[in-house]
Amino acid sequence: MASRFAPAMADRYVGQLGRVQGWLDAFSARVILEISRFQTQIGARGAVAEIGVHHGKLFLVLFLSTQNDEPAIAIDVFALQHLNVDKSGRGDKDIFLGHVDSIAGSRDGLAIIEDSSLHLSADTIVRQHGRVRLLSIDGAHTEEATTNDLGLGEASMSEEGVLVIDDCFNEYWPEVSWALARYLLGQRELLPFAIAPGKVLLCRAPMKSRYQAMLRERFPRRIDKQARLYGHEVLIVGVLPLTVRRRVARTRFGGWLKSKLRPA
Repeated sequence: MASRFAPAMADRYVGQLGRVQGWLDAFSARVILEISRFQTQIGARGAVAEIGVHHGKLFLVLFLSTQNDEPAIAIDVFALQHLNVDKSGRGDKDIFLGHVDSIAGSRDGLAIIEDSSLHLSADTIVRQHGRVRLLSIDGAHTEEATTNDLGLGEASMSEEGVLVIDDCFNEYWPEVSWALARYLLGQRELLPFAIAPGKVLLCRAPMKSRYQAMLRERFPRRIDKQARLYGHEVLIVGVLPLTVRRRVARTRFGGWLKSKLRPA
């Protein structure tokens, strides 16, 4: 099956993430894109999806890596802001679709679900769109919503699927970390295999070693170390440069440097 978009489009977009307002590290975008490409190479097929699309910054990475027969599901409350219980972002459907049109140039395969993920069921997603091979969770950051979205992902995920969860280590959203800890300590089906800037990546147990091998092959100089997350071995990928920058920024030299680089 042919790609819906030319591969160069995804590479070009990842190199120009600033075109879309939102929060996504460029290296993490590259990791997600390479995971999607690896899935295609091993014959995995299925929908791509994101819970919490905002203006489409990460969703477009998923969409631009789809094959012609693969749905791309955008799940966001958008105008239904009364459902945005923790005010974690304010998605705008018109802005989102404008980015889809200008960057992808096509809405073919795009499915929009304008609702809270708390109102969705895995059965409905699978029945309407098929199994999901790549899912980003970046919606409401409450414990309830994160727990729900992890369960939704597990129940709708294909055998080769990958779930990407955002803000697990963000000091402003501690509920995400707690929800993930409870999920993993509950002997669930998805296991973490890597941590990238701002993201924790999970898959089913039989695929864990394959995804870790893929990361080692494609990012040999960006594997920072191995670690354990709630008892599970993970690769830390591309996080060290970000950590160093943050440490330097807290020093007197870092403060001086930022003042010199700040626009007048």
